[in-house]
Amino acid sequence: MEFSGGMMRAWAVGWAVCMIAIVTTDYDGIMTVIFGTFVAVIVGGFVAGAASLSGLILRIPPLAGFWRGRRSLAIAAVIACLAVMAFGSSVGLPDLYVDPVSGRRFVGLHPAAVLSSYFLLLFVVANWPAGRPTTMASGDPT
Repeated sequence: MEFSGGMMRAWAVGWAVCMIAIVTTDYDGIMTVIFGTFVAVIVGGFVAGAASLSGLILRIPPLAGFWRGRRSLAIAAVIACLAVMAFGSSVGLPDLYVDPVSGRRFVGLHPAAVLSSYFLLLFVVANWPAGRPTTMASGDPT
């Protein structure tokens, strides 16, 4: 597991997801992009750091052996996270919100679905499985 490289990849993905969310949900001109960029850097960095630290659990030999050999699981998790963030509110994970300025009600993705899929996405990217599975007989990676 590359701690710094994985964290930087996760930060970049987190920044991109935040920027897409900011521009597509609450675009109010160039100031939204300017201030949204700072918010995306901070949020993406914080969550990427937490995801990287959470990935230390994958150093436990049984979990490391399971995770390292399963790139298809990581790819499926990334696709699932992106699908939840993109289509979750229309397929059964909605929540009702009210625009504070206009008072208009609208349906969006439930906060628990947003946060969990965002964290899982950055966790998988930060701890991307690289290499072959480890064996438990010797304890050394094969």
